[in-house]
Amino acid sequence: MNRGDSPAFSQSLRTHCDTIAERWYRQIAPTMYEPIKGAVVYQHLVELSIKAIRLLLAEPFEPDKAEEIGAALARLHYLQPEALCGTLQVLAGHLAEGLPPDSVAVLQPRLAEMLGRLATGFFHQARHTIIEEQEEIQGELSAEKARTERELKIRESAIASSINGIAIADMEGNITYVNRSFLDMWGYDAVEKVLGRPVLEFWHKGKEANTVLKAVRSGANWNGGLVAKRQDGSLFDVHLCARVVADEHGRAIAVMGSFVDISEQKKMEKALRESKAKLEERTRMLEEVNTTLKVLLERRAEDKNALMERVQLNAKELILPMLKRLRKTSLDPQQLSSLDIIESNLNNITSSFSQLLSSRHQELTPMEIRVADLIREGKNTREIAELMNLSARTIESHRLSLRKKMGIRARKEDLRFHLLSLS
Repeated sequence: MNRGDSPAFSQSLRTHCDTIAERWYRQIAPTMYEPIKGAVVYQHLVELSIKAIRLLLAEPFEPDKAEEIGAALARLHYLQPEALCGTLQVLAGHLAEGLPPDSVAVLQPRLAEMLGRLATGFFHQARHTIIEEQEEIQGELSAEKARTERELKIRESAIASSINGIAIADMEGNITYVNRSFLDMWGYDAVEKVLGRPVLEFWHKGKEANTVLKAVRSGANWNGGLVAKRQDGSLFDVHLCARVVADEHGRAIAVMGSFVDISEQKKMEKALRESKAKLEERTRMLEEVNTTLKVLLERRAEDKNALMERVQLNAKELILPMLKRLRKTSLDPQQLSSLDIIESNLNNITSSFSQLLSSRHQELTPMEIRVADLIREGKNTREIAELMNLSARTIESHRLSLRKKMGIRARKEDLRFHLLSLS
């Protein structure tokens, strides 16, 4: 296969890359759900076709690199199993187009293994993409939804190792090639236990499988679900994409199938439906609770405003007149200063600033609000301590608490300046 190094030979294969890409695009275009321009997709498919041809003819043969081709297809948002099926159909039928029959026979095992690795890369990337999109959409769901999501991830992890398989059979229906994923899916530990056996032995209902085989032999592509039978006799659901592989003359030479175990997928869909129903019910209940809380909060706000109005009215009509009378009596300077503080605090209590401070910082205690009022008036720690009959250390503790609760503890901003800015 060193012929792939010949410039003339490589050029002859390169000339039909556009044709492969065109067939490829027509085959997978209906499966796309992300709006990407057809010209962009087509150019990517041309580049992937070139990579596939080079990989098929390379020496040494490195089938692992085919996984990147599958991953690149998934990154174009062709995430449906039908997209992979169409890809395998096009590449299997046309990748070696133009080669002599003897070269096709030599390349057949390589092609089969390369397509198997391509499918592996596709499903790994598709699973990764789907998980990312689901996590973005479900990021704000409730704790119940989060629990369900964790369960789904566990199930997805269980599916990941057996999500795809590739098998090739001759036109009589006897298996000639399977990849490792096929063996894992059906529960076999050695390829020798599978090769040469009729494909009908691997399905629960041989009559249905025979109908599929006849349809594919006649030249029809087949997509759908079947119930498969493992080596131990247990059953599982499989999504199958099958078609005939033809040589360069259009003669059918083999039957190829691509398989996805969808048992866990069905369980996940059921779990999602149940989870969605629960979330809708809880959402409805929360909406009812929110409506009730809104009414209660509105009433509370009305009661609070009424109470504040009564406090302000009582302070203005009952307390402040008494303080004015006290000023006319014989008071020493200390008593007058205390009277000033009382009147100032009383004004602050009934002022819009105190209301603003308490509404913005509901976690402040009444003592902290009094200290904040005095700081705002320009009093220092010693003066506040004397007026409130507290120690300077206690006042400093209140100042630190105020800075912390107002979010300026780590900044060098002056506390009094910050309090003034609030008003």
